[in-house]
Amino acid sequence: IKAAFSGVTGTTTLNVNNPLPSVASLAPAHAPAGNGFTLTVNGSNFVAGCSISFNGKIESTTLVNAGQLTASISATDVGSGGAVNVMVTNPGPGGGNSSASSFTIDDFGVAGPAGSVAVTAGQSTPIVLTLTPSANGYGSPVQFSVSGLPQGASAQFSQNPVTPGTTPAQVTMTILAPAGASAGRSQRRPPEWPLAPLLAAAALAFAGILLRGRQKMAAVLCAIAVIALVALPACNGGFPLVSNVVPVVRNYTLTVTATSGTDTHTTSVSIAVN
Repeated sequence: IKAAFSGVTGTTTLNVNNPLPSVASLAPAHAPAGNGFTLTVNGSNFVAGCSISFNGKIESTTLVNAGQLTASISATDVGSGGAVNVMVTNPGPGGGNSSASSFTIDDFGVAGPAGSVAVTAGQSTPIVLTLTPSANGYGSPVQFSVSGLPQGASAQFSQNPVTPGTTPAQVTMTILAPAGASAGRSQRRPPEWPLAPLLAAAALAFAGILLRGRQKMAAVLCAIAVIALVALPACNGGFPLVSNVVPVVRNYTLTVTATSGTDTHTTSVSIAVN
């Protein structure tokens, strides 16, 4: 600015600062995880060189006019669900950051039974999983998989993938464990001795002590020997060990994975195979 008075000229410089930007609305206000889109920011006081910050990342921004900006949001920027902040920054001098506006990346959750599920080897066992979307639903189909199954076991899902929606959905995971998934444990124990012959032998031995004479003693000893020979066949000819098969319950923890685009959630399911 120049001013002239009585032939004297004076010069001064005025700095005009950029205004503080203001955000009024976002379009869209939410988007499914794992899908890129174009974000439009409506507001005021947008100037050349301003930028959109999406979840802390400065995006390549197009200035449409002083009241509108656009930016291309990549799929990796919305890789997982939840709420993120959107801000606009005007460059200096002046300028600065707008207040944060919330943007929702559509999400979902998956859950299985709270307790352990009993699985019978050789039979099919259904396990119900619950898929719960966020308020706006989930935009991409949800694909299920499972790991940690017993050797030789298989799993099938009643729906796979699950169609996107805004209401909870139940999916049945059917486990088929092979017949040998839970083998019994063999326990060995001594056999039960025949009680009557032993008692008789003990009684005769005691009686022999009371009898006098070598001939009577010899007769008693012969009787004891005969009783012992009779008792041995009752014990299957010797001293065998008897085997008992005791059922064994084997516990496993399965990991169920649900994937929608790049958004992944897991839940643990405990099973007891018998």
